[in-house]
Amino acid sequence: VDWIRILYAYPTGVSEELLRILTQGGVVQPYLDLPLQHASADVLKRMQRPLGRFATVPLVDMIKSTAPDIHLRTTFIVGFPGETEADIQALEDLVASGAFGSVGVFTYSAEPGTPAAELDGQLEESVKEERRERIMQAQQEVLKKTLSQHIGKQYQVLLEGEHQDTDLLLKGRTWFQAPEVDGEILINDVESDTVAIEPGSFYTVEIAERAGYDLVGTIKGAYS
Repeated sequence: VDWIRILYAYPTGVSEELLRILTQGGVVQPYLDLPLQHASADVLKRMQRPLGRFATVPLVDMIKSTAPDIHLRTTFIVGFPGETEADIQALEDLVASGAFGSVGVFTYSAEPGTPAAELDGQLEESVKEERRERIMQAQQEVLKKTLSQHIGKQYQVLLEGEHQDTDLLLKGRTWFQAPEVDGEILINDVESDTVAIEPGSFYTVEIAERAGYDLVGTIKGAYS
């Protein structure tokens, strides 16, 4: 095993000790997937999510002050019953602050028989979608800056094979890209004809540009 990432962690399980382990190097990567659901304390209370020091904002502040270089991934739900403009603004402000390396945003869907489906303040689907796009746009603006910081750097990349859309590109992932939920590294060149290309192997890749949520780079050689 070369990489271990913590995925779908629960807020009350995050401690300074855990963060030190994630950042001490070795097989365990400085990557934490922590579904936080929302930034608003009012919405979190209605969701029956943790509050106090385990509420989203204080928890993110603790993580970033203890381990500022950790890659923090999260998911949010927008359009929960009773969500106000102030609530969504609080979420947008948090995402725009650049706290997260990766963000997924889902719209709330009422499931029959659940307590939330019986709450007052159910929102129209159009409102939910508009709010989802708003939060995703805030994260896209963050990524324009943060992903550009990788240009010119070299990373250990796990090669996965040909890109699903074209045989002109290869694709792979580095330590801060978990499978299926994060961006990828698109490989459009191999520096030497002597490099054997084998999916499932590790290579050194130099990043040349950003492409949306992904990075584009060149294989420099086998990783060692």
